[in-house]
Amino acid sequence: MRPTSSLPAGWLPAALAPLAVMAAWAIASPDLVPGLAALAVAALPLALVIRRLLASAARADARARERASEHQVLAQLGRDALAATDEQDLLRGAIGALDTILDVDCCAAFTFDDDGTLLLSSGAGWAADAPAVAASTGPGTEAGWVLRHDGPIVVEDYDEESRFSRAPVLRDRGAAAGMSVAFRGAHRAYGVLGVHTVDHRRFSDHDAAFLQSVAHILGSALERLDSERVTRHAALHDALTGLPNRTLFNDRLAQALLRSRRDRSTVAIVLLDLDNFKVVNDSLGHDAGDALLAALAPRLTATVRASDTVARLGGDEFVVLLDGVDDDADVRLLTERVMAAWERPLSTEYGEVWASASVGVSVCVHGRRDAVDVLREADVAMYRAKASGRGRCSYFDGDMRREAVRRLRLEADLRRALDEGELDLAFQPIVRVSDRRVVGLEALTRWTSAVHGPVSPAEFIPLAEQTGLVDRIGALALDRACAHLASWRATIPAAEELTVSVNASAVELADPTYVTRVADALARHGVPPAALALELTETALLDERGEAPRTIAALHELGVRVVLDDFGTGYSSLGYLTRVAVSQIKVDRTFVSGPGAEGGSAILSAVASMARALELGVVAEGVETEEQLARVKSEGCEFAQGYLFSRPVPARDVPRALGGGVTVGAAQPAR
Repeated sequence: MRPTSSLPAGWLPAALAPLAVMAAWAIASPDLVPGLAALAVAALPLALVIRRLLASAARADARARERASEHQVLAQLGRDALAATDEQDLLRGAIGALDTILDVDCCAAFTFDDDGTLLLSSGAGWAADAPAVAASTGPGTEAGWVLRHDGPIVVEDYDEESRFSRAPVLRDRGAAAGMSVAFRGAHRAYGVLGVHTVDHRRFSDHDAAFLQSVAHILGSALERLDSERVTRHAALHDALTGLPNRTLFNDRLAQALLRSRRDRSTVAIVLLDLDNFKVVNDSLGHDAGDALLAALAPRLTATVRASDTVARLGGDEFVVLLDGVDDDADVRLLTERVMAAWERPLSTEYGEVWASASVGVSVCVHGRRDAVDVLREADVAMYRAKASGRGRCSYFDGDMRREAVRRLRLEADLRRALDEGELDLAFQPIVRVSDRRVVGLEALTRWTSAVHGPVSPAEFIPLAEQTGLVDRIGALALDRACAHLASWRATIPAAEELTVSVNASAVELADPTYVTRVADALARHGVPPAALALELTETALLDERGEAPRTIAALHELGVRVVLDDFGTGYSSLGYLTRVAVSQIKVDRTFVSGPGAEGGSAILSAVASMARALELGVVAEGVETEEQLARVKSEGCEFAQGYLFSRPVPARDVPRALGGGVTVGAAQPAR
């Protein structure tokens, strides 16, 4: 849009009209010329006024064009900053904006490296070919002064500057004047932007404001990249040990098997499960157990080659991917090196701890099996080693297929348990952090087998998912949870606004009839849809072209709340939250409990902040201590769940939990 003049439209013809009239009189009546000449002399001041007005209008138009250009440059920088995925692209964009608008000899961006040193990262003018120099941030230095103050620091003449000394790189290049400002996020400074000239210059307030605007855009964009980097790392790495998690390991295993088929090489899996880890937790506490796992990770990593992968699958279970080995002899040699990691005690803040592991090895030649089979074989071999005693290593062989038979028997027992009603529900309260009031309950499936006794959900739920029985288990959990909720809401005043959460598997969400089953269960028991929440994991959202997104949308339309469970442990993506009708996020316990939770503070803060912007609720899982409760509260989590409030309890104990007398149930893994 063309800038407008500061004078009203049509002013010039109006100002010149009297002169035009006098000229016409002079032509028509020569006798009037002397008088008109006198009038013309009298009109000279008017001409001067017109000249000044013309000059003023030209300056106003020039300023308007400059402002419009600045706005366009800032707007483009803002758009680029929103889309940028690389820090250097952001820095180059900021330097380009300054170089375009400010008439200077040098534009420079200094950023902090991993050691906290301020280095020249990008520049224009003579900064573009300057060496990679470091800027001192100590007392009496310009960078130090800028970082300790808000807003731009302007120097019109370095020779007369008394607040700080001129940086060597500026002195060597003959900088006479300049402006510098820190670019920051909400929690830290990322670096310093500076513009300089070789001549003395009086920078205007508008120049300083433009520099500050560029710094604001740059700082906000770098903070966004930081947050996304933390989220991506957390999605693929274990918070406690920093090792790759199951998701990343499975991806690397699949890629290794593809290379094995192509190169006709050998791939091996070494699965490790700590012996008697429960003893460490029971005797020294869970913090000591976490410290042991954290100390073990670097030792395991040091025993393998750079091409291999060490990952933590969960709990006290680790796995090593030996990629591209030549033969069985190499596999045994590398496995012995892994086993040697246990020969010395592990040093922790709780003292030295001796540990051992049961190890199972599966070897795949020429990639002839898929990732699931290779990992399952290593698991079978590991259980054989554990059954043989502490610190043993077992290689999968044909005899171990009997273990597969045992799993078939367990599957048969699970089918019988469903027919005979051996499965039941336990409920764990979800409390509002502000007043600790129970506002919801998570329904957790439990199996006490007549043959095996209590069976861990960590064993029978994956088996159910593999065998297709998860639909029946999910339907049972949904029906019983709705029945219990209807009873509590009808008989207990404190339960009138209570909600219940039921886990929904990816298999269920892929079923086109699932929404109808949910609606039928609600209608059958007279439960309002808003009182039911269905918890799903991020893996259920990975196939965006499948049935799950349509199912979730239909559930939302029905009025049922959808909760994203274990957020941060899968392929966490904030994009899911804008495309899927999620009502609440559950942050995984790994970011709340134990030493590894310190690294999860950024996740908690980022998730809580993002949830507030999207009007989503946030539940912190695994809260076990008052200190952890205080931390999740300070990070903005509205709700919490964990042993601090209650372990999962049978349905008969829920009324006491709602009345404030929570009965602590037996510690069991939750589905």
